[in-house]
Amino acid sequence: MGESLIDLRDVRLRVSDDEWVARQSGLGQLDICGLRFQFDQDAGVAKQYHTGSARAIGTAYHAAVETLYNEYHEDPIGVGHENLGALAAVIDDAYMEEVRLAGDRFHLDEGEDHGTNRAKAREMLVSYVEGGHYLPADEWELIGTEITFWDEVGVQKVKGTIDSLFRNRSTGTYRIEDHKTAGRMWPKLKESPRKNVQAPFYFAFFVPAWCEANGVALDYNQWEWTYGVMTYAGKFDRRIGTPRQWHLDLVTWKLQKAQMTVEQRLYWPNPSSNLCSAKYCDHWDVCPFGAAAT
Repeated sequence: MGESLIDLRDVRLRVSDDEWVARQSGLGQLDICGLRFQFDQDAGVAKQYHTGSARAIGTAYHAAVETLYNEYHEDPIGVGHENLGALAAVIDDAYMEEVRLAGDRFHLDEGEDHGTNRAKAREMLVSYVEGGHYLPADEWELIGTEITFWDEVGVQKVKGTIDSLFRNRSTGTYRIEDHKTAGRMWPKLKESPRKNVQAPFYFAFFVPAWCEANGVALDYNQWEWTYGVMTYAGKFDRRIGTPRQWHLDLVTWKLQKAQMTVEQRLYWPNPSSNLCSAKYCDHWDVCPFGAAAT
């Protein structure tokens, strides 16, 4: 095998004769379905962008939250709700881009329509802002959003992107926050690395690289991660965690598992997953357990 590249923003894992390319969320995808993992790797496999209401609403909401911190952090509401109105326009644009990308592969369930979906995403944003769930600028310094990082760990190249990075003005604590949407409130411990390796991956690779690049002493006691979870009904919860050694060990194991899967080409399907659906799989058209089932 050749060198590896990890990119946190993309679910795909691809392989060629001389190198394999891994992405953090792809490690989670391998847990969901090995066949989808394989389709994403193999050249020539048809890939069509599929989406549904939940995915499109989440994308639109995420775009607005990112814009909030980049452009309206000091005052997300604005005089006469002007800033909040601008953020609502961001939601509409991002949602309609999802409609454009998917075309007739946008899957609406009975009773769903694009207008209602956009309104729901706007209501979620209003709940985030007016409910006081955003991180206020006088307490939290925004260091950046969509921060991409590169590093090398031995012969392995590492790349990734985090949603947002903040620093508490009082305590000096650094916070990596990821913006999530969900159909209902997360169950207890869903944020645990046992269920979600995303945050440990950041701490294994992003934090040391960022500290070195910015001349900051690496002290994990000064770092935390949070998942800001907004439901489609407008309820919000923020889950907070701090890094532990076993979290980093788990990341190493996940990477080894992916490499062994690629080397041995053992791609097990999982049609029993609730994500085995045209709404969530871009290979549904060619999957033998999807539209291509006979």
